[in-house]
Amino acid sequence: MKYLNYKTSIIENKKVGIEVVCRGEKMVLTPEQVLACFLKKSKAYFEKEGMMGNEMVISVPTYASNVER
Repeated sequence: MKYLNYKTSIIENKKVGIEVVCRGEKMVLTPEQVLACFLKKSKAYFEKEGMMGNEMVISVPTYASNVER
């Protein structure tokens, strides 16, 4: 974690939490929550550009475990 350029902390069940500021409020989110926010923003961006949200393709490598997916 010392190589990351954002603040992290250990939260329940020894998971990593990422400290973010959302609407002026500090929050600690899991990596899954951060990814969900990123995908939501990406979908909004593509819909703004005229693409349908169901035209997006997200691929996962075959060697990824269920946790990584």
